[in-house]
Amino acid sequence: MLAFFQTQHEISIQLLWLTFLILLVFTVVLLVGSMYMRWRHRIIERKVEHYTAYFYPIVLEYLETGGKEDDILRHFKGKKIEYAVFEKVVIDLVNQLQGEDANKIRQLLFIDPIFEYHVKQLDSRSDVARVKACNYFSYIRLVNFRVIQKLRHMVRDKNRLLAFSAASALMGSKKIEHREYALFTLSKRKRISEMALLELLFKFQYQHDDQRDIEAKSLRKIILSADVPSDNVAILILGASEIGYFQLSELFYKLLLSKERKWNITSIKIALIRAQGYFYNEEAAPYLRKMMDSRKVSVLKPTAEVLSTFGGDENDQKLFEKIQGNNEDLDFTIMSAMVRSGYKTDSIIERANIKNKVYLNTLVEILKHEPEMNQ
Repeated sequence: MLAFFQTQHEISIQLLWLTFLILLVFTVVLLVGSMYMRWRHRIIERKVEHYTAYFYPIVLEYLETGGKEDDILRHFKGKKIEYAVFEKVVIDLVNQLQGEDANKIRQLLFIDPIFEYHVKQLDSRSDVARVKACNYFSYIRLVNFRVIQKLRHMVRDKNRLLAFSAASALMGSKKIEHREYALFTLSKRKRISEMALLELLFKFQYQHDDQRDIEAKSLRKIILSADVPSDNVAILILGASEIGYFQLSELFYKLLLSKERKWNITSIKIALIRAQGYFYNEEAAPYLRKMMDSRKVSVLKPTAEVLSTFGGDENDQKLFEKIQGNNEDLDFTIMSAMVRSGYKTDSIIERANIKNKVYLNTLVEILKHEPEMNQ
């Protein structure tokens, strides 16, 4: 029995030593690996700094002297990091410059080694690599059929970031059908952020030629599609109005008056109301005055803002009429909308049909502390 316990004790000691040695080896490996990675990182940082300082004057000289893109190739020694840093330098300058200078610098992204490298990335199994390729192609004018077809395929990918990146890249195509396809496909997604959709809509405008009329037709088709979720429709209406697609003003007014259920969903209704203000469509004023009787504060707010923007006796009468002193939320909403549109608080207090001026003064004091009023 004693021999058994001695054997068990020796086995336990051996296991402890073995565990200790394994942990020690792992610790040493992690420590050495960490030191190696830091060393590699410092080496790469130094190379990036070196090549950045090297390529900046070369690119600026190319811009100033009007050299040829092929002449730039003689400055490369064939190292991948050179092309990566060169690409970053070019993109930084494209973002800083405008007009012809930006377009000329952008041509450097077509240098064969850079272009072919990113074309190969499109076939990568790594989503990260494909996103990087899409980001690259978003900076150049898309003319390569093979690249466009691959991007169109990726717009339908389940990975939302990859799909958005591919759609952004397609916005560089001169052909409206490619840009429409990208925007339409992303608009049909239920889980896409407002900011992402608005960014795509902004990029949808072709910057090099005036394509406003055909772009407006495409937007009309997308907005009227039954496949696009209501929230996305509202974003597109609001975005198109902010950008100034006046070709859609008549459509948006018609939809505002529509009794069809889809166009009376709150989010869409609000967007259509705001659209009347962006297009300064005073023809909508009579309808909007009726909308002031809505019980939804979310609808009253944009309606009051648009009527305040229009101004005029009839609109003023309706606005002041709705400040009744028996609903603080309603009164505050209308007053804040009027102040944002340029009405003076003293004038509002004076013209409001309420004898309790203390109440109105209290609302005015609250208004003064609203962040949006102090911007």
